[in-house]
Amino acid sequence: MAVEHRGTHARHAGLLATAALLFSLAISSVVPATGAGATTAEKITYRPLIVTAIGDSVMIDIRPSLGQIIPHLQVWGSVGQQFVALPALLRNLIRHGALGATVIIELGTNGYITETEIHQTMQLLGGARRVVFANVHAPRGWQNPNNALLAAATRRYPNVVVANWNRLASAHPSWFYSDGIHMPIGGAGAKAYAQLLKTAIN
Repeated sequence: MAVEHRGTHARHAGLLATAALLFSLAISSVVPATGAGATTAEKITYRPLIVTAIGDSVMIDIRPSLGQIIPHLQVWGSVGQQFVALPALLRNLIRHGALGATVIIELGTNGYITETEIHQTMQLLGGARRVVFANVHAPRGWQNPNNALLAAATRRYPNVVVANWNRLASAHPSWFYSDGIHMPIGGAGAKAYAQLLKTAIN
């Protein structure tokens, strides 16, 4: 049983690495290096039909399930990505007219989020129709502080909602690999997470 589990986890890691490479190639072909760009919501043109989803390796886990139920979805996922990188990524998407009017952000698994980073993000997304922050489910010291900051953002920014992934995931430990964070691609957890996000954008 232990050998089978290690094999499953290794295959999952391989899929993550392949998916990360594909996403990296996609973003490098469309979005060049960061430079000067729009910094306030008033300067931004959003694509009304597009849903932009940005995340880390958990986003890669759920991307196939999410794509099955959300039309016009664009996913920017990268293994190990942190919230601090988000404003620069958004500016690149803005400069190329690639930012959807609905934005899903799944970040905070890999480190602490700061209030400044949220503020910088919302300077760019203040004119979006809806911004969905998926909160963090990870057995790490930054889980609860990050989730508190994300919850506070709903009180400060009228277009922000939080998809409470932590609450849903905590009730279903069988969805996860042994790290308590990642899930089989196309599995029950990935499908449940995708459905949670679809509900949140509507």
